[in-house]
Amino acid sequence: MTVLRSRKSQQHSPKSRVEIEPLTPAKEVEPANKPSFEDTPSLTMPVISSQKTGVPDNSGGFEANVATGTKQYNKEDMRIVRKIKSQKVSSLDVEEDGDLRSKPEISDPPPAAANKNEKETVETIDFEEEGVVVDGVEMNGNDTIKSDRSLQEKEEGKQVEVNSSSDNLIGKPEQVTLMADTVSLEEVTIEGGGTNNKMDPKERFKHVARENASKFAHFSVQEEDVDEDEDEDGDEPQKEANGDVEDWPGPFSTAFKIISSNMHVSEQKKKTISTPLIWVPNPHGRFMKNKVAPSLEELCISIMAENVDAITSLESVPDVIRHKLTQGLCDSRKMNHHFLNLLASGSPSEIRIKDCSWLNEDQFLKTFEAIDASNLTVLQLDQCGRCLPDYVLYATLAHLPGRLSVLTNISLKGACRLSDAGLNALVTCASALRSINLGCCSLLTSDAIINLADKLGSVLKELYIDECFGIDAKSILPALFKLQNLEVLSISRFETVNDTFITQFVAVQGYKMKELVLADCTKLTDKALKAIAKSCPGLCAIDLTNLCKLSDTSLAHLANGCQTIQTMKCCRNTFSDEAVAAYLETCGGSLTELSLNHVDKVAHHTALSLAKHAKKLQRLDLSWCREMRDEAVGLIVDSCLSLETLKLFGCTQITNVFTDGHSNRSVKIIGLQESQILKNIVAPDLLPLRYSSV
Repeated sequence: MTVLRSRKSQQHSPKSRVEIEPLTPAKEVEPANKPSFEDTPSLTMPVISSQKTGVPDNSGGFEANVATGTKQYNKEDMRIVRKIKSQKVSSLDVEEDGDLRSKPEISDPPPAAANKNEKETVETIDFEEEGVVVDGVEMNGNDTIKSDRSLQEKEEGKQVEVNSSSDNLIGKPEQVTLMADTVSLEEVTIEGGGTNNKMDPKERFKHVARENASKFAHFSVQEEDVDEDEDEDGDEPQKEANGDVEDWPGPFSTAFKIISSNMHVSEQKKKTISTPLIWVPNPHGRFMKNKVAPSLEELCISIMAENVDAITSLESVPDVIRHKLTQGLCDSRKMNHHFLNLLASGSPSEIRIKDCSWLNEDQFLKTFEAIDASNLTVLQLDQCGRCLPDYVLYATLAHLPGRLSVLTNISLKGACRLSDAGLNALVTCASALRSINLGCCSLLTSDAIINLADKLGSVLKELYIDECFGIDAKSILPALFKLQNLEVLSISRFETVNDTFITQFVAVQGYKMKELVLADCTKLTDKALKAIAKSCPGLCAIDLTNLCKLSDTSLAHLANGCQTIQTMKCCRNTFSDEAVAAYLETCGGSLTELSLNHVDKVAHHTALSLAKHAKKLQRLDLSWCREMRDEAVGLIVDSCLSLETLKLFGCTQITNVFTDGHSNRSVKIIGLQESQILKNIVAPDLLPLRYSSV
């Protein structure tokens, strides 16, 4: 139960009236340093309305008319009620617009200083516990309460309760009804339990929080993705937060503390750069970056690509030149059956075609039925879903056992008509396979990977099964344990990959792993990265694209456990600028490729760390990093002299100040206006093996 208390007023006339006026009070001058409502931590109520009106009586008090009856209160009542007031929680001033603003406690002026002509003062409203205590006369949402300072209290034993509705009083106007009940003056009853007239302020705030917790609680209607396997294993949800970075042991924690020590600024100055970027554009940079004349090899390849139908033979042409010419034809959409026959003629060692979408079944049969594959070591037929169903595979590549005996690398990415039976027939005749790419083979199931592990368990080193939605991660885990020499595992967009799968896999195979591609495995959290950092000390490349549940903790684990990483992709993650910079301070010296595409928070700290430590960096992707300005990118490019390619797609904030002012003549900028995209993007080379020789 809460109490309505009255503020003591100075008496200047025997009969002073209490006036209730509509909303338009006289303008008052408030202190300039008065805190705003938003800065007040106490609970407040914007508008209080009442059904009561007050009229003076003959004894100098006033009569409160309420819906339940009429009760008279004299000056002595008000004096005694004011005596039992406990420590004030907050004081609010009612303004013309109905808002309540915090106001310091205003003590009564001494009688000698009172002005006899002063008739009206605006009283304050106190909030204690859950109820509202009004000093003076109650008002409604549109009235200003004014009381004459001539009122004095005469009677004892009177007290007025405020009976508020059970609805939430914070954030919206509610009706407050005054009940004329008599309670003991010895105690103050707090609604919700107990009596205490000298409650400690901390206990009072805790009581208010407990009583109002249910009113301010918000529950999300979206269900969290909780994996059944994690529930069975008793895994707890992730508890590590970005704020715990400073407590992690290791060099990452030290770097993070040093970087974060410069960021303790107010919210208004949050974007203030404590360590300025010092980069001076080169006034002659534009003239230094004149176009370099193409080499004779590039000119010959471009001419051959334009006149591909006139080529009669590729005999004695090295595989490197063949691959460059094939890639140019695929990019220009000029690849045809004539050139495929040239690639397959004789006894080729490599056939690399990254786009076979133009090839049909009949053309494929005519070419590969007569091919001499005795020396074929690398076969790349990506996007071959149109031309390579199972029956075509049986008639060509898997026609005779042993004809693919030296084949070590095969890529059938996008073979959407390849089934488990077709893959089984292929690996039966290609027993020396070290690397196989089955990305986007939608018909494959877990049985195909189990059969693959049984036949190639002792030789297979690289396995790519990206976006194979028919494969269940839990089902193939025992098969992956059979791959004794596995170094590369790519399982991007596997919906069934979770922390438990990664933890169990790296516990057995982690010490051999060189590369992990976990892009779009959205169930992974910091727990999985902790297991990787603990079990994969020799990891050279990792792809963490679009893992939205990762925090800065993951970078700390990698920095402390995997210090030999050369390629890192962190696209579309929520890592902070300080955490990325701290990682670069710790492990940036070994990086050759870094992708921060759409890591929105990276800014000047990351730029400083890149410029200072990433001296071996060759490829950098800063696309959609809108906090990177001309000065930051210019400092990176001029400091990282090994940089060859810089991607800046979506960086509309980058201007000619950078493009004309940097002095690195070897870097190729992709993504800005007037930049050549296809000519500067180099596809990853399909070597016999990525991290070791055959």
